[in-house]
Amino acid sequence: KVIYEGYDPAHSATCLHVMWSASKTFTATAVGFAVQDGLMKVDDLVADYFEPEMLGEDPDGFFKKLTVKDLLIMSSGLKKDFLSDSDERWNDHATEMALKGGWAFEPGTKFHYNSINTYLTGVIVSKVTGKRLSDYLNEKLFTPLGIREYEWEQSGEGYDYGGWGLFLSVENFAKMGQFFLQKGVWEGKRLLPESWFDEAMAAQIIQRPDDFVPEKD
Repeated sequence: KVIYEGYDPAHSATCLHVMWSASKTFTATAVGFAVQDGLMKVDDLVADYFEPEMLGEDPDGFFKKLTVKDLLIMSSGLKKDFLSDSDERWNDHATEMALKGGWAFEPGTKFHYNSINTYLTGVIVSKVTGKRLSDYLNEKLFTPLGIREYEWEQSGEGYDYGGWGLFLSVENFAKMGQFFLQKGVWEGKRLLPESWFDEAMAAQIIQRPDDFVPEKD
């Protein structure tokens, strides 16, 4: 139920707002639906979704350890978040650049916020579903929640950004928060298992701020 609602003169109830990194929650939820549909598992190796020539040098065998879950919890160890650079944002080989960007640490051992993790997560969802990330979410999430108006920016290679770039109205964004509070139930119907939300909202890697300091390029 809406307790209070108000807008300044420059906005309205139907205005679409950029979700910035809150977009990541929608991408991660898309993984939950793909897992439920039997299309993927969180312990799948990321490398299995891409051609060998797209993978970078790997003297330490990290690609044999990097899983989808590592992308979800920001522990991939992938070094470069170049897509946050406006000069690179529309290039047509973003995935390959990410996979060849080198390693900062062994996958699964440390937490480091890096939006390229979520971009790659969205790419994998598109690969296993054969659909745009937003189209898959429209089918599985947006339509059931009554979200009809949305936009999602795409990279130069044609994938929704995943980690950012989603636009929603304030009320529709609030629906996503309510969906999480209800742990996958909407209007009495379960859309995703409660266990998915328990895992998604649980602590994953505990570390002090100075446990990992990224190298500067």
